[in-house]
Amino acid sequence: MKRYWTNFIIQDNFNRFAYRESSYDCCLSLDSALLAVETMRFNYTVLAAWIDLTDGDEKPITIWHECYVDNVGRVLRATQES
Repeated sequence: MKRYWTNFIIQDNFNRFAYRESSYDCCLSLDSALLAVETMRFNYTVLAAWIDLTDGDEKPITIWHECYVDNVGRVLRATQES
């Protein structure tokens, strides 16, 4: 069975430190993993996100990655679609 794991680099708004946050539950489809990324972007300051795929005993393989910081260091925020 394929399992999709979401991972994030999040910036703390209080002291501006960045840290890695991994999901504790896997998603069973890529669509649900992408939804988890978008939800996290609305709730936190996400600097980067990636999705790893695992299948059985194999090592995780990164299948999707997105950076949300532009070339001058501004964080690109999530926008709600109408």
